Amino acid sequence: MSNGSTEPRPFTGMQWTPRPCSPGVETRSLALFNRTFRWSGTIPPNAAGPGSPEMETEGRLTGAWILDGLWLSCELEQDQYIQGRKMLT
Repeated sequence: MSNGSTEPRPFTGMQWTPRPCSPGVETRSLALFNRTFRWSGTIPPNAAGPGSPEMETEGRLTGAWILDGLWLSCELEQDQYIQGRKMLT
């Protein structure tokens, strides 16, 4: 402080309001994932590691904007089956 005091002085007479954030071009380009997707298919043998069997799979992805549209949250789930028996979720 210029007066030699080590005591902190509060800011007086000052008002400040932060500007609201808005999503940029890169964030808005993620809008493709703001929906629910479902899929199913077959994972070939050995694709999950040496010796792994063929597996049927089905999955879903649900996207939703959060934090005033500044972040896209994606929830992803996938189930895998071997000969009709659920093995992984």
